[in-house]
Amino acid sequence: MSRLERGTTYVSLMWVIVLFVVIFAAMATAWIMGSDNKVQKERVAQLTTELQTSKAKEEVSYTSWTELSNLVGYKDPDNTLAPSVPSQIQERLAALKQNYPTVLGADVENLETIVNRLQTELDSANQQLLSSQQQRDSEVAARQAAETNLRDIERQKDEQFAKVESDLQTERDRAETAESGYKTQLETLEKQLADADANHRAAVEEAEKTQVQLTAEMRILNGRILEQGRKLEVMKYPDQPDGEIVEVSSATQICFIDRGRRDLMRPGSRFKVFRYGKAGEMMTKGWIEVRDVKEDRAECGILQDLDEFNPIAPGDRIAAPFYDPKLVREFCLIGQFPSGYSKAMVSDRLRSLGARVVDQVSAATDFLVLGDKEMREDPEDTSGDPAESDDYRLAQKFSVQILPVREILDYVRYD
Repeated sequence: MSRLERGTTYVSLMWVIVLFVVIFAAMATAWIMGSDNKVQKERVAQLTTELQTSKAKEEVSYTSWTELSNLVGYKDPDNTLAPSVPSQIQERLAALKQNYPTVLGADVENLETIVNRLQTELDSANQQLLSSQQQRDSEVAARQAAETNLRDIERQKDEQFAKVESDLQTERDRAETAESGYKTQLETLEKQLADADANHRAAVEEAEKTQVQLTAEMRILNGRILEQGRKLEVMKYPDQPDGEIVEVSSATQICFIDRGRRDLMRPGSRFKVFRYGKAGEMMTKGWIEVRDVKEDRAECGILQDLDEFNPIAPGDRIAAPFYDPKLVREFCLIGQFPSGYSKAMVSDRLRSLGARVVDQVSAATDFLVLGDKEMREDPEDTSGDPAESDDYRLAQKFSVQILPVREILDYVRYD
């Protein structure tokens, strides 16, 4: 039982005692009235003494209860002089237990336990407050240090910014000076370019005049070469002829061959006409040029009939290195070519006749055409000899047919 409950029980017991004493006194009085007056007086005196004693005890009890109530502090706000009511104290304790269950716990039974636990919680709260204050002081100090550092950084930034501004202005001045110099150089270069362009145009005009002269000279030289070339056989030809003469008109110098559009024949193609001898050797009879192509035949002009006693006739065979009735031939041109028949001109002519021209030798290449050093402007210049090139060695490795340019000029020239 708690102190409050014991005090409440004690007060209640005192009131019971007082009531009992009053009742007892009343009964005694009634009894005394019926007894002897002396006895009644003695009894009244005795009861009076006992009543005074009871009142004294009641006053002591009330004083103690008032002091206890003042010590606990549960006062009526409207009457601060009145002692606390025990029920109010019990309600307050119940409210504390309900509002602070984790602090007080469910086993709280008296005020002493509540005070002790609240004191413990208060000490813990004070400790946390002290720790928070110390942490706050530390953070304040750190913030002040950071602000000081920030001010230093801002000062350094301002100094660096001022330096960068100064350097930038210096660079601007330098750039303006450089730009002025560049403009002067640009004007000088533009003038030099204009002079170079004028010199280039003059050189081109001079080169064109020279080319015209060289072309005329080359035509004379090519005529001589053609006369000599007719006496020579081509180094290598396909194993089989490319077609044969099927009809000849001697009066009009026209013949027809058994190759047409379906055989990839093209106008302008030139063929060598030959017949096999008794020993199987190839006997050249002349040259023809395709003029009109039909579906299965082509009309050709007879450019040259080498032997009037053995003229071009039906049954004669035809052959050309760039022509194949079944597939497109591939050519690769290397070395130096004569100005009258430059590499670009020969390449364009081969393409117009249905051949394919590539820049490098591969396994698909059919012919490697070599420039002729005897046809160069300086025959003694041996630099860039085709026979020393990688394409030449690769052509030998792939068994590509190798022809000097002079041996295909009769097939690709324009008359």
